[in-house]
Amino acid sequence: MPTDSGLQMSFSADSPEGFLTVQFNGSLDESTALDARARVDQMAEGHAFQYLVFDFTNLTYMNSKGISFLVSTHAHIAKDQKKLIIAGANQEVSDVMALVGIDTILKTVSNLKGAYGEK
Repeated sequence: MPTDSGLQMSFSADSPEGFLTVQFNGSLDESTALDARARVDQMAEGHAFQYLVFDFTNLTYMNSKGISFLVSTHAHIAKDQKKLIIAGANQEVSDVMALVGIDTILKTVSNLKGAYGEK
C-alpha cells in the first residue's frame, strides 16, 4: 500500500546536455499516473533530449498503473529513437518492475550518476 498520498514531480534544469531528468516523490498509482503522463508529455515537448531519466530515489510506491505509465512513456519517446532510464528505484519499486519484466525493456541504474554515464 502507498505510504503517502499523491505524487510530486520536478524537472531538473541541472541535467547534462541531452538528458531530461524528472524527479518523483511519493506514489505512482491510479490516482497519480494520468497527471504524471500529462506533465511529462508537456515538459518533453519543450526540451531537446536523447535520454529521459526518471529519478525514482524518492518514489515510495508503484502499482500496475505506474507500470502502464512507464510502458506508455517508453513507447511514446522510442518513436523518436529516445531512451527512458530509471534511476534510484528502491527495492519495493524494483521488485514490482522485475515482477512484470519491465526491467528487461528499460534501462535501470542505481543512481543518477549511472544514468548520466549513458552517453
